[in-house]
Amino acid sequence: LLLNALILFWKFKGIPEKVRSIWPYILIAFLTEIISKALALLEYPNLFLLHIYTLLEFLTWSFFYRRVFQDNKRFQTIFPWAVAVIAVLLIGNSIFLEPLNTFNSNA
Repeated sequence: LLLNALILFWKFKGIPEKVRSIWPYILIAFLTEIISKALALLEYPNLFLLHIYTLLEFLTWSFFYRRVFQDNKRFQTIFPWAVAVIAVLLIGNSIFLEPLNTFNSNA
């Protein structure tokens, strides 16, 4: 993941604009990995990070696909509603079905 982040930032200007919008995902994945490893080294539970990461991963991939399909009017009409509904379902899953200290297998 570190190598991916380094290549992305090194070649950022040469990457097509729509593909460049993937940088939030790589940054979030990288930071989550660092925090997860640090918590594991401190022998502190880090399973709650998966719930947070799942939501952030979904939102960053949504941002990417919104950019990729920005010329598709039908997609742009439906997409924000779909993202909102799925985000609410992910949050509801973490609150009501699978607490933060369990693996979020439904998401």
